[in-house]
Amino acid sequence: MACSLLYQVKHVQGVRTESEASRRGSEIHRVIAQYMDALQIERVKTDYGKMAELVADASPEAREVLERFCESWFIDSEKIYDTELYIAVDDDFKIVVAHGKSERKDDEDKPGVVHEGTLDLVVMESEVEATIYDWKSYYQIVDADTFQSKIYPLLLMLLNPKLEKVRFVLSFVRYGDAKRDVVWTRDDVPKLKELARHERARQIDLHTKPVSRLKPTPGRHCTWCPLLTTDCPMKKVNPYGNLELSERVALAAWMSAAKKE
Repeated sequence: MACSLLYQVKHVQGVRTESEASRRGSEIHRVIAQYMDALQIERVKTDYGKMAELVADASPEAREVLERFCESWFIDSEKIYDTELYIAVDDDFKIVVAHGKSERKDDEDKPGVVHEGTLDLVVMESEVEATIYDWKSYYQIVDADTFQSKIYPLLLMLLNPKLEKVRFVLSFVRYGDAKRDVVWTRDDVPKLKELARHERARQIDLHTKPVSRLKPTPGRHCTWCPLLTTDCPMKKVNPYGNLELSERVALAAWMSAAKKE
C-alpha cells in the first residue's frame, strides 16, 4: 500500500500489473523455497548439485542470482522451521490459519482473516528466538523498515507464544551475503498490533475512496512499479518514461552490459 494509485489499480480494479522484476522475483522465491526444503531433508548446510538441478530450467538472470546464492548462503538445516509459512489472524489477532505452502495452494479464502502474510523462511535459533528471512532480488538495498518487517514478526510471535525475540532479515540474493535486519521483542507486540490496525483502516479506506481522489505516492517503490511508464501521472517527470523507442533500446543494451559488470 506504499502507493495509493498502484494499490487501487491492482487490488481494487483487479488489473494485472506483473512486471519483469515481479516474475523474476517469483521464480527466485520458488527455487529458494525448494532448495531450503531439500537442505532440511538432507540435513546439510549447502548442496551445489541440488541447486544445479533446480536452476536447470530457470531463466538466465534468475540462474545467475541463484548460483551466487548457493555459493554464499549456508544454514544449519536442523534449525529450519518452515518455508513459505502462511499465517493469518482475525481482527482480535487470534490465529485463523497457519501452515506452509504445500496446503496453501488448495485453500479457499478463510472467513475472518484480517491480517496475513507468507514468510519466506523461518529459522528457530532457540526455543525463544527466531529469525525470518525474506528474499529480495531487486538491485536496490534498503533498510528493514517496511511494514512487512513489522507485520511478519508480529504474526510469528502470535503463532508461537513462547517466542521472546524475532529477527527480521532482508536478504538481497543478488549480492550474495548482503543483508539488512531489525529485531522485535515480545514487549513490542502491543505497538505492532496498533500499527497493523492503523494500516488495516487505511487499506479499507483505499477500497472506499473514489478513484478520482487517489494520487500516486512517489518513493523507492517506484523502482519496480509497472505503472511508471504507462498509467501513472508521475511518468511525466520520469526521464526514462519519456524516451524515444531508439533511446529505450539503447538504454536496454547499456543496462544489459552494466549488469554483467
